[in-house]
Amino acid sequence: MREELLAALAEAGVAPGDTIFVHSDVAPVIAAGNIFRPLDTLSLLTECFLEAVGRAGTLIVPTFNYDFCLGEAYSHEKTLSQVGLWSNHVLRDARAKRSFHPIYSVAAIGAEADKLTRGVSKSSFGVGSIFHRLYLQNAKLVFFNVSFYYCTFIHYAEQKIEVDYRFLKTFTGKVSVSGEERIDSFDFYARYLDREVVLELTRLEKELLADGRMKKSAFRDVPILQVRCGDVFEEAVRRVKSEPYYLLKHPPVVRKI
Repeated sequence: MREELLAALAEAGVAPGDTIFVHSDVAPVIAAGNIFRPLDTLSLLTECFLEAVGRAGTLIVPTFNYDFCLGEAYSHEKTLSQVGLWSNHVLRDARAKRSFHPIYSVAAIGAEADKLTRGVSKSSFGVGSIFHRLYLQNAKLVFFNVSFYYCTFIHYAEQKIEVDYRFLKTFTGKVSVSGEERIDSFDFYARYLDREVVLELTRLEKELLADGRMKKSAFRDVPILQVRCGDVFEEAVRRVKSEPYYLLKHPPVVRKI
């Protein structure tokens, strides 16, 4: 399985020295591995991705948790990821560095892990956020058995463009790190809830695939997509300038009360 996965990642354009941000659903891989030891399969996935980027590269996974937006306290050391089994496995890895953000934290292992995660801003998608740093590095986005719809980075582009169907909302609550608690505030570029806003990235995906900026491969029956942050950003900005709702299924529809 290891050699197959490494070959599939290479075919998708993951190379030594890369910084990769991986969205994933690893359930099929666990099922195909040793079903009695799923942790072994998760560890193998981690080591394969790390081997693919090499010692000079960095693996990043989302460890997002949305409970802070619902009024719950956030603990930097204890709050788990809500976006996948493997993301929590990486988060628990002794080598991992976690960015401090109660909503959009990430866990990273590798050469740039500390640099990318240390001292991120209180913005979810703005200047100094993890997504801003990924953009500055022109990191590669990898979608492992999930569709391009899960491209959280697109919200960085939306905020930069200042789309009219989102607004900057501030969430305030209790956070703790290294045993020290405080009340703090963080912004989130949120959808307007009084209108129907449905993200639809199929057209953007087709454009990126058509000219080779997005690459795809497969590990057995698991699809893999890879695209650079800069290419996503530039194409999104170009398209939205001429078609404001290019990233949506349809123009926002005001909900009936």
